[in-house]
Amino acid sequence: MNKLLTFLCQFTVFCALFSSTFAHAGEVEVSHQYMRELIPGTTVTSSYMKITNHHNVEIILVGAKGSFSPNIELHEHTMVNGMMRMGQVEKIVIPAHGTVTLEPAGLHIMAFDVNKPLKHGQQETLTLLFDEHPPIEIALPVASIKQASSHHHHH
Repeated sequence: MNKLLTFLCQFTVFCALFSSTFAHAGEVEVSHQYMRELIPGTTVTSSYMKITNHHNVEIILVGAKGSFSPNIELHEHTMVNGMMRMGQVEKIVIPAHGTVTLEPAGLHIMAFDVNKPLKHGQQETLTLLFDEHPPIEIALPVASIKQASSHHHHH
């Protein structure tokens, strides 16, 4: 009985270690990322990207941070009574082996009180914050307002 109990304890520890490592193994891929340059006279901008989860478990984006803004939030556009509305969301779930696209008129990241000019051709760093997954730091090119508004993703 003692050997069985020892084996079960060791097996449980092994499973806990393996599953913990497994949830962080593999990769999360961020692509097609860009941030809109500031419209003159404003301090608000938005960022867009594709996040692909190669894990066997879902991952949850819970926020973002960057030195260019003290207030960065996850947002979503929705249709309410025929009107487009934008509002903050607490999280964005990226399913196991799935992709979520952050794009204009959909899910996106908003930066408020931007503390420096953001012009086409610049690049900023954005850190994506996840629940139970290490943060991911990405390079975020600044796209001109004209290019950003005509930028289309192909699915």
